[in-house]
Amino acid sequence: MYEYTPEVIVCPNRGKLVVNNKSLNILPVSSGRAAAKRPAKPAIAAGKSEVFEETNLVGSISGTIKQGSIFKTVSGNVYEVTGLTLQLVLELQPEVMVLRNGETYKLVVKGFEEPLICRKLN
Repeated sequence: MYEYTPEVIVCPNRGKLVVNNKSLNILPVSSGRAAAKRPAKPAIAAGKSEVFEETNLVGSISGTIKQGSIFKTVSGNVYEVTGLTLQLVLELQPEVMVLRNGETYKLVVKGFEEPLICRKLN
């Protein structure tokens, strides 16, 4: 893999680095600074989802989508698939509606057979 200034996604808690839709295993060199505490978000009533964003996914999506797959939206949010799914897709920068229920996100992607249950990484 050879790239000039590639865009990468780093998930230190999962030990993953994603570049050009390729996932690499990584180990932290140092612990870094502790992340600032975020204020608690108000809980959403059980079973109720709200529209979090309507945007597009970055790049082309091809191949098998499965648990652990990582997606980035044009708006800059990064999601990891946590729900069980196995889909074969081929889409170019597909439209996505992201629904939120607490800390669970559901990506409804145009061209996908079923929504993706995810967690937000950033």
